[in-house]
Amino acid sequence: MGLLDKIVDVLFSIFDYEGELPENKNKSKDEIRKEYYQKGKDFEEYVVNLFDCRNYFTLVDWTRDLDINGIRPESNKNPDIIMRYNPTKEKIAIECKYRSSYYTSKTTHKQIVYSDRMYKIDRYKEFQKNEKIPTFLVIGVGGTPKDPKYLYCIPINKIKYEEMFLSVLNEYMRAPGKNFFWDSKKKMLK
Repeated sequence: MGLLDKIVDVLFSIFDYEGELPENKNKSKDEIRKEYYQKGKDFEEYVVNLFDCRNYFTLVDWTRDLDINGIRPESNKNPDIIMRYNPTKEKIAIECKYRSSYYTSKTTHKQIVYSDRMYKIDRYKEFQKNEKIPTFLVIGVGGTPKDPKYLYCIPINKIKYEEMFLSVLNEYMRAPGKNFFWDSKKKMLK
């Protein structure tokens, strides 16, 4: 089983509702698997393009999600993107998640965005602590991965649960097409 198969198996186990979406009803597991992988890569590319790499930022690293016969580098566990803010040389880590829509929580029946499994969020928090790199979760919702309708940028240490209610997310909403800016004094990605 290759990387793509493993990624989608994990996604299917986590995001049962994605497989239940009307647009996925008549698709095979393999078709949905390939689409998930491509959506993720497209969204990462979208996020990278929101950084002004001509004047202010340098792309330091972009996790490649390598897998050769089940052998993966440890870097696969790191956030997707690491940028450097050139004026101060500070690094910023970003984990990217695209969701095709909001979902209804099976427990509270309220609208949510599923951020990630808590063990992954905890791993990003540990990365932030060990590497001393501010880490953010950037979530795109709706539209397409290359042009999401909604965009959120959440400091990783503010994420407490897998399910994120819109009331919490609204604090971190930003204009989808607007370039990112690093506030060096507040250590915030805006």
